[in-house]
Amino acid sequence: MLAQLNASDILNGPALSLGLRSLTRSGRKVTNEEIKLPQAAAEEDEEKQRLEEKVSLLENQINELQTKDEMEILDQDTFSIMMTSKLCSSGWAFGLITFSSQIALITLILYDFFESGSIPIPVKVPATVTAGQFFAVVLSVLAQSDNFTAINALIVFWEPHRWHDVFVDEGETGDYISRFKWLRRIFLPNFLKIIQGCAVLLTSFIIIVTSTDLVDLLKDFTALYFVSEIDNILFTVAAQGFLGHSLKERTIRVTSVKVCEDSDSSTITCFTFDISPKFAMILILLFGTSGCWGYFVQGQRSGSFLKKKHYDCSNSIEFVKLGELDYRKSNYTEEDDESKSDYASHFNNGRCDGWMNTFECDYDGEDCASFNLQYPSCHVPDTNIVGDGFCNGGIYNTIACGNDGGDCDNCPPAIKSDVMTYSLSSADVNGDGLTDIIIGNSNTGNQILFNKGGGELVAKPLNGTSQRNTFSSSSQGSIIVFGNGGEECREVNQIIRIIEVDDLFNVSFDSQDLPGGETNTTSINLVSLFSSGDDPDIVVGNYGQPNQILLWNSTTKHFTPKNLIGNLNNAIFDAIDAEKLIGDDIDTSTTTNTLTTDIKVVDINNDGFLDIVVANYEQSNQVLINKGNNQTFRNQILPGGDNTKTKSISIVEIGNKKHIVVGNYGEPNQLIWDNGNGVFNEKEIYELPSNGKLRTSNVRVYDMNTDTFPDLLITNRGESNQVLLHSRSEHEYFYPTAIDLPCSDELLTSDIISADMDGDGFQDIIVGNEDFQNNMYSNFLGDGLTYIPPQGNRTRAGLPE
Repeated sequence: MLAQLNASDILNGPALSLGLRSLTRSGRKVTNEEIKLPQAAAEEDEEKQRLEEKVSLLENQINELQTKDEMEILDQDTFSIMMTSKLCSSGWAFGLITFSSQIALITLILYDFFESGSIPIPVKVPATVTAGQFFAVVLSVLAQSDNFTAINALIVFWEPHRWHDVFVDEGETGDYISRFKWLRRIFLPNFLKIIQGCAVLLTSFIIIVTSTDLVDLLKDFTALYFVSEIDNILFTVAAQGFLGHSLKERTIRVTSVKVCEDSDSSTITCFTFDISPKFAMILILLFGTSGCWGYFVQGQRSGSFLKKKHYDCSNSIEFVKLGELDYRKSNYTEEDDESKSDYASHFNNGRCDGWMNTFECDYDGEDCASFNLQYPSCHVPDTNIVGDGFCNGGIYNTIACGNDGGDCDNCPPAIKSDVMTYSLSSADVNGDGLTDIIIGNSNTGNQILFNKGGGELVAKPLNGTSQRNTFSSSSQGSIIVFGNGGEECREVNQIIRIIEVDDLFNVSFDSQDLPGGETNTTSINLVSLFSSGDDPDIVVGNYGQPNQILLWNSTTKHFTPKNLIGNLNNAIFDAIDAEKLIGDDIDTSTTTNTLTTDIKVVDINNDGFLDIVVANYEQSNQVLINKGNNQTFRNQILPGGDNTKTKSISIVEIGNKKHIVVGNYGEPNQLIWDNGNGVFNEKEIYELPSNGKLRTSNVRVYDMNTDTFPDLLITNRGESNQVLLHSRSEHEYFYPTAIDLPCSDELLTSDIISADMDGDGFQDIIVGNEDFQNNMYSNFLGDGLTYIPPQGNRTRAGLPE
């Protein structure tokens, strides 16, 4: 214990005491010369000696008080209570219970992390979270003072003589320098303290590296800091007497023990260190923890964690980024698309990229979690345009996607028109490298929509065609043929040649009636069937009349379509009924007066000769096989029945096989499978998906998503027009889904074609309507799924008339 100054001595010298206080506050050492004695001169020597002893005693007391101010009090926590308590005492048990509670809480926290079998390290986090993690790492090290103070205590109290007088209570007996007592009173409490500190530090580190949100990181870190402070909190509670008198005395005992760095006092335990153990521990933990955290940051930034955890992600991606904005459907292989290596940059970027919304990609790093919760069956390339206020159509305008998030619930009304379009075809009419549209109308004259570029069109009339009812057309460059009459009236078909198109797109052309008389023509094809080179023949399909082939007369001046501009009157065709070209050994009864609605010319059996595929209404459909000798054909009846209400027919080619698509009015559309070289049978007929749309008027074949496989465009009168994308499978799932075009369900669509009208490399859709304005759908993502509907600012933007 510290020596105490006698109270009566201090009272006998008030002036001396006041003077000492003044001098000591100034920081100077008190000397005899500065002390003014109030004694008589006769007693000066004796009093001087006595005062010198008092001054010496006061100097020692002041030095010891200054030393105490520099001393550190033991940590005021339950571990210090254990250090100052006997084994199995209430204080020792109290510290052990507190330690057990902290470890139990930390164990529960770690169990949540390891419950799935591994720590859920995020493969990518935002830059803000990375910055927050850095500061959290530094704070977690500095906040764990338990580690520093425990190491410091073990070093300070390593030798028994250094802790004997401090931790042995008054009245205790026994071998105070035994190593066993050191183990249970010094080592064990501080060892438990180190375990608790390291456990908290480890858990803090796990929380830091598994955090994906800055706010959650700070909240979790704060909660764990509370766990580490339980021993300090309970010490305060015990010190206030809430846990009993015995524990309160233990807390007083802790606060009476102090440790200083250096002193000559024999009553105070003091030690000297060249380097502070706390500072060394801070450096070791800080560099070690930061290095481990840097490993995780590097793995997240480089994408290596993503590739290891989601190694199958890239193979599951269906919609691939092209350029900076566009997407398409693809098999996505690294050799075909360099953007595969960049998919990590889209992962967990706060934006739901629909093309990464797959299980293998963890639904775009859970960016798509909220979208999938709202639309669990909506699989689209760009989820951000669902509910953007604009009807995007296609697969967006489905029940699964909530009709484009409600954007397609209220389409603007279709605009009525006096122009009744029944036929569409496309060609570069004026040779400027841009695709133009030829429109065949009823009673209003036919038109050409010249493409100015960027999707801007200029409508120009073809004067001299206004008295015809055109129901089909075909074109090769500047040569155009119109099939007139349709199913209800008989008219003469026409051929025109474009002579000149000026800078204002005014058209000069010649017109000539085709041979064959007045017919109910429903389909016309300009094709080199028998003529050589580019010289055209014309195949005509008539409703209720014999179909015809108009052969180029080779005895006259032989023109190619390009040279035909010179003198159209020399373009002589001979009209031959198709039935006259049928071989005698084949039943020809079905070729006479058929109700033909559509004709396509193609080499169906791969023998090098063009054949003719014929669609008939409520009669058997046919293939006229070109025998290649003397311009004769043999008639082959297509499977599918003799009363199919076929309105259109088309060919889809995969490899060397040419399968036939049949569009029926009021009945399911069909795919007739080619078993090889044009051989068809009843067992290979498949029903196409329709979404209940069965009033098909036309079927066209194009590659709508640039995957080299044939897709289908289908028009349904008074019902939504559709796109059927090929599945890229050879057989079973040929066309798995019908995709409705937006805002097309009330249109009376008669024809549909596809061409790149805006020069973006993607196939757009042009729709010809009866009684309604014609429209164009822009394929703005190139995926064959997503089309800007015929509306702008919520009003329809029709084609010019």
